[in-house]
Amino acid sequence: MMWLVNGLTPGYVTIANFRKNNPKALKQVFRTYNRFLQGEDIFGKETIAVDGSKIRA
Repeated sequence: MMWLVNGLTPGYVTIANFRKNNPKALKQVFRTYNRFLQGEDIFGKETIAVDGSKIRA
């Protein structure tokens, strides 16, 4: 992708606006990707981990 856009990188506002304006499409992309991974036996459903780290910046 970076090659296609000649190395351009979006700013955080652009990403936030894209996420805000396309929630249904993003949800569908993640569902499709998860189904693909499950079909390929790449990940299982035995362990769930949540990273709740708080780091002072």
